[in-house]
Amino acid sequence: MRHNAFDNVNLPAAVGFVFATVSGWTVQEWAAAAALGYSLILIGEKVARLIRRKREGVQS
Repeated sequence: MRHNAFDNVNLPAAVGFVFATVSGWTVQEWAAAAALGYSLILIGEKVARLIRRKREGVQS
């Protein structure tokens, strides 16, 4: 029960913090954040592919 109440308080605070942080960004900072996000997606896909291959190799 306490955990849910803690989450309910932290979510608006976290959203407010993120909004306050990104609201003052320049175009260059937005571009850098987009590039970082895209890079993380590509890295995640590569890791998932490697894990999938490793599992398939072990099961064979």
